[in-house]
Amino acid sequence: MDTQVVAKRSNRTIYILDILMDKANILAKKDDRSTSRIIEYALTDYLPKHGVPLGPDFPDVDASD
Repeated sequence: MDTQVVAKRSNRTIYILDILMDKANILAKKDDRSTSRIIEYALTDYLPKHGVPLGPDFPDVDASD
């Protein structure tokens, strides 16, 4: 995901089951990513599959950090 987008982020509070957070932490350590980034990737994958377009201004998730 484009790192320039980081500056445009606003902190948000979301609630996630502990077991899901634990699994995201495991994947984040394995892939050398932050847990919040793993959650962003999951939402980026999930939303379009359920009919929610991300729009033309959405950053390229395949861009390297």
